Order: sequence, then C-alpha cells, then structure tokens
Amino acid sequence: MAGQGNKNLKRNVRPAEPSLLEKVTVISNKNKSTNVSLLGGTVRVLYWESILGDTVSSSVVFTDSGNTMTTKKSGQGSGIRKKKVSAVEGLPITGGEQVRLKFTDNNGNTVNFGTNDNNLYINSITPIPTKSQTTGKSYELILTSKEFIDNEKARVRKCLSGQISDEVESILKDILKTEKDLDIEETKDSLQYIGNNKKPFYVINNLSTKAVSAKDQELGVSAGYLFWETKNGYHFKSIDALLSGKQKKKIIYNESADNKTPKG
Repeated sequence: MAGQGNKNLKRNVRPAEPSLLEKVTVISNKNKSTNVSLLGGTVRVLYWESILGDTVSSSVVFTDSGNTMTTKKSGQGSGIRKKKVSAVEGLPITGGEQVRLKFTDNNGNTVNFGTNDNNLYINSITPIPTKSQTTGKSYELILTSKEFIDNEKARVRKCLSGQISDEVESILKDILKTEKDLDIEETKDSLQYIGNNKKPFYVINNLSTKAVSAKDQELGVSAGYLFWETKNGYHFKSIDALLSGKQKKKIIYNESADNKTPKG
C-alpha cells in the first residue's frame, strides 16, 4: 500500500494462534452407523467460502497409520479374528462418504458441518507420496457440499415462469432438494426461462445476470445478482444491495510518482 499517511497507519492484527480443530469424522457409505475419526492423524485443514463460488469446499490432509480401525472377520471354526487396519481400507474411504467437520478459527468463528444432516461429502481422495516408510500413508480429501455432487446428476428440464427469485428458490428446493437455509433477495418483473436440460447451478448463475432487485432498481441500471454458499446456507443477493451496506474497510492504492493521496 502506497500513499500519504502510511506512516500513521495503525495495525490491529491478532497474534497468530492455531485454530481449534474439533471434529473430522468420516461416515461409511456401506453402513451409516459406522464411522471413523481422522482427528488424530489430520495435519492440515483448509476451508473456502467465496462470493464467486457456488458451494463451499475444504481440503483435509491426514496420515493413516494403518491401525486406525479394528475390523472383525470370521476365522476358521467359531473364532472371530480382529485386525487393525487403516481408515482408508477399513471403512473403506473411496469417495462420496459424508464427513462431519468442525473447527473454530483464532477469531472465534466456528464452522460446523455435521448437524441436522448438514455434512460435507468427499469429492475425491488422493494419496500423497512420502519418503517415510514407517509413519503410514498420507492422503488429501477434497470435501464439498451435497448440492455440488447432486448438481452433476440433476437437470432443469422444465420451463420456469415467474419472479427470478422464486425460480431460484424452486431450483434449490425442488431440483437440488436442499434443506439448507436460503437467503434470497426478492426480484421484480416476471421471466420465462426454459431449462434446456442444463445443470441447476448453471441455470441459477445465468438467471443472476438477468435479475433486478425489487428494491427500487430498473432493468439496464442494475448490476445483477451473485449466488454463493456459506456455512449458513445459500445466498442470492443483488450486487447493488451488497455494495450499499456499511463499509467494512477502506483501502487506498496509489502508484502515482508524487506519492500523494487523491482528494476525497
């Protein structure tokens, strides 16, 4: 940041503190009552929410030591053999499993996926090469919302008619079957839209460019809408309304040679 007055810039930076990881639990696809905690072997968790992203996503890197789970198998005669195996082998983890994820960052914000069936899902599992032969195998799990997975299979085959805000709500509830909270800003002017067998998120994002807020906006002077997900649910809001809110932060970027702050 360059500009006049930078020397007087006061910083209010919170000291670097670790986040509190409370839960990383994978639920078996074969038996929903069977699950395994990866909390002890997790070495990294990344979590993303973006105003330009349809859904939230997360990356979990963990080390599977090979003795995370105990399996029971019938042996010769009437005996039952117990064997220590890895979570990937024992559950098994192959993709599509539900994951309960909970953590609190160093600002006190808690993210909790795993209440009221609001779990994340494993979109992919990738082995991570390691040089060590004794500490187990490492994997990266890419987690995403249920709606992200359902969006790949669902299609909008009907003709939509009515307010765009109502059409977006119908797609989320009736086609994607989401039970998450919806924060949808009301639009005005009816629109007929043919789905043409497109994916739900494609249709919603296409409708967002045509949406005009019912709050004193006119077609041609509206900036359109944005569609995104947070830990609190899905949002469909006009850009004008988002920019009209209370200012959170003011940044001055200045590359002028005289290093003067622009007036105002």
